[in-house]
Amino acid sequence: MTGWLVAGGVLLLLVLLGQLRLGAAAGCQEDGAVYLSLRVGPFRFRLLPAREKPKAEKKPKRPEKERKKKKPERRKKQAAKGKRDMLSLALRMIPPAAKAAGRLLRKIRIDRLELHLIWAAADPASAAAGYGKAQAAMGILWPPLEHNFRVKERELSVDVDFDRARPVLIAHVQMTLTLGQLLSFGLRLAASLLPVIAKKR
Repeated sequence: MTGWLVAGGVLLLLVLLGQLRLGAAAGCQEDGAVYLSLRVGPFRFRLLPAREKPKAEKKPKRPEKERKKKKPERRKKQAAKGKRDMLSLALRMIPPAAKAAGRLLRKIRIDRLELHLIWAAADPASAAAGYGKAQAAMGILWPPLEHNFRVKERELSVDVDFDRARPVLIAHVQMTLTLGQLLSFGLRLAASLLPVIAKKR
């Protein structure tokens, strides 16, 4: 009986962990500043802008005689061949990785999406023409987002400002998915890539 209770408790814990929501928030402000933060349950971690670290003192450069000698030509050829093999393997891994990622995209929930584009140019005629193109681009951008993601709240707009010299983009996106969905993606990705890696060996 005790064993069943322990197994049930472990199963319940795994289910609860699988429902733990992971999130990310990113965007850029009117002054061009970029921000990025991650969320794990109730905890948030800021990645950008990074906190400034004290500058370390620069070490004096070594004399020319103490510098390492250049690699022989044979080693260079082996390194180049290794890079070509890695590139070939990476190219073969793209299709299965993209397929697995496509399944994950449909599970990601966008809680908030804001895109505000203020179009501007050096002269009013160029600003007006660019504004029309930006409106069309925004219309093209939205359908794929709506098809691949579940968007709860959205606010998309394009304005024109004849007093500015350059366009300004103000953006904010906040998305979440569960730990279980992320683990499921990892398993699918591993199952897709292992045959490719095994064939390479």
